Amino acid sequence: MLRFAFLLALLLAGCAERPPVPLPPDEAAERDSVLALLRVLDAADLTAAFDRLGRASYQVEVRTEQLGPDGTPAATRTRTLRVTPGGPTLLAADSTGTFDYGAFGRLVDHHGSGDAPGVNPVALVLPEEPAWLDPRGREAFRFAFAPDTLLGGRRARVLTVEARPGEGDEQPLRRARLYLDAKTNTLVGFRLHRRLESVLFGEASEALVLLHPGPDGWRPHRARFATALDAPLAARRRFRLTRRYTYPTEATSS
Repeated sequence: MLRFAFLLALLLAGCAERPPVPLPPDEAAERDSVLALLRVLDAADLTAAFDRLGRASYQVEVRTEQLGPDGTPAATRTRTLRVTPGGPTLLAADSTGTFDYGAFGRLVDHHGSGDAPGVNPVALVLPEEPAWLDPRGREAFRFAFAPDTLLGGRRARVLTVEARPGEGDEQPLRRARLYLDAKTNTLVGFRLHRRLESVLFGEASEALVLLHPGPDGWRPHRARFATALDAPLAARRRFRLTRRYTYPTEATSS
């Protein structure tokens, strides 16, 4: 009996939650360096760049697409607008194909406000309290530096966050790339991939927001949002919304 109790104790000990496996020193140092930047990262400047559009003159192309199974557009709607503090002016509009929302029609904004040029996308998709800053995030995610890149000719540092297999399986955030001004470490862009699963609904989404430098600082350049929707007994639906910002008044005034 004593022997059985001893074996049972060993079995239960083996089933208990195991501590995370220590990272190699180089990987642990890189993780800590990335986390140090993430803890002080502030999206206020990124948000303010879009807020300043309300006082600026610019041009924006808004393109909405439904994607087929192979990823190519099956239906598109494109609008090009000149936007001034007085309001938007439609310059061009075009469409091809027919959008098929299927069972997801009730989730779609048929009035077009979802692609309104004045909407600030940062607060809609970038979490105020990201999961990677949770105390458990150190085990749920991998943190690393990626090679620097150029945004509008200016160097940007790139931080990456990726859910770990196993520890991060339940995390809605699957991976992220965060772009920082190399001189100031200001957040000037991001790319987020998320996955949400429930009994009746599943969604995989990507959000990309990038700034480019301008005469008076960083300003919006591109915002893209893609989503794939799944539901029981319904075919998958994939949609993508892209906004491209240009500032043609500078060319005419020089």
